[in-house]
Amino acid sequence: MPTVTQLNATDYGFTPTASNPSTALSSAISAAISQGRPLFIDPGSYTVSNVVITGPLDLIGVPGKVTLKLASGANAILVLQNFGRARLSGLIFDGVNLTPSDSYGVGYRALVVAQRTTSTTSRLAVERCVFQHADGYGLGVSQCAALIVDSDFNDLFAATGAENHEGFVFEDSRLSAMRNNGVVMSRDAGTPAITHIVGNRINGVARTTPESTGYQGNAVLIEAESNVVVAQNEIYDCAFTAVRLNGCTRSRVSQNHCDKHGEVAIYVEGFSNGRQIANDGFDVVVSDNVINDAGVGVAIANIDNSGRLGVIANNVIRRISKRTVAAGTANQYTSPGKAIAAETCVLIANNFVEDAFQGIDLSAGSYTQDSVILGNVLRKTTLAMGVSTVAGAKEVLVGDNLATGFAAVSSGGGALRQMNAAGAVTGTTDLASFTESTGTANLRIEGVASRATL
Repeated sequence: MPTVTQLNATDYGFTPTASNPSTALSSAISAAISQGRPLFIDPGSYTVSNVVITGPLDLIGVPGKVTLKLASGANAILVLQNFGRARLSGLIFDGVNLTPSDSYGVGYRALVVAQRTTSTTSRLAVERCVFQHADGYGLGVSQCAALIVDSDFNDLFAATGAENHEGFVFEDSRLSAMRNNGVVMSRDAGTPAITHIVGNRINGVARTTPESTGYQGNAVLIEAESNVVVAQNEIYDCAFTAVRLNGCTRSRVSQNHCDKHGEVAIYVEGFSNGRQIANDGFDVVVSDNVINDAGVGVAIANIDNSGRLGVIANNVIRRISKRTVAAGTANQYTSPGKAIAAETCVLIANNFVEDAFQGIDLSAGSYTQDSVILGNVLRKTTLAMGVSTVAGAKEVLVGDNLATGFAAVSSGGGALRQMNAAGAVTGTTDLASFTESTGTANLRIEGVASRATL
């Protein structure tokens, strides 16, 4: 089989000492596109700005040896527009602590921009690249498909941002020292496409605005997408959440290790701004995750915006405590310290909870209905389980759960307690030994083995 001979950017004057390196690189790229050949960049450090790619291209460097630095005043390092197919391999994109701009309208100020503005399908592959040191995103994608694999994102405002993407896969990569968020995507147009965030290590996500209570400090933040898989990631030390899905449907959050998060580790919520995917419920599975040290373990919320239809199963959740969020600001509040919190139409099964203020909370007042709490082990909690039993609440089955080491009823504890419309404990009875809760017909109890001591 014949081989394709690559071009060398040096032959077009692109050297570390070139008087106008951006023009030289543009010339080399134009030649590579017109000839249909890969373009190789020799090892070295180059300062470039706003280099535009408008056709199919393989841009290649020796991993760790080629650095493209953002020039002062530049909008971006590379801008891919209506390019068809492109691959970036073995390159370092360095923002040198400058701030790129969003003059291209992709929704993210990024070191590398990929966008489609015509009917031309555009697909970008990024492999073995590094994005670092910028008050902006490493990669910004708009209306393109993107595959990012085996790449590093360090010291950035956020790693990647994708708006109205046409397929987004982020795999086997590493993020550290994110200033505001990790992987971010949103949709306000087009058909939802497959989103896979799989096998990554994310360590350290801060937030730039202390009063923020949700849209900063997240390792994975996805809005209004469908067919979402977030799996097998190691996520550590986030100011807010490990995984936050807003208005998403048909989603799976599985086999992640989430450790040390300031608020909810895994949060699935409905939208209130009209961007909720048109579907009567989330269709979400949160399973087989290991969660340690957070203000809430797993939450499925906002029934008033389709926050229903979920499975929370086979998770190990430990060290969940009340903690102050947005401390010292007007938005300050205290997280509730619940290992699992849901509102309605949910199956909560086979989870192991240890050391939490509350193990399981199923309370949305009269909205609570058609839910099952089955086969969970709940150790060392103040309150093991709480379920809404107010007027209007409908059937909830609690069966074959084990609760040990909870607090006394007189202290707000117990194995299984009634909850009012505000989500607070009501009544003076632990219902663990009942077959139906006192004063309501919605709660059916098929067995709770309980012991106050450990």
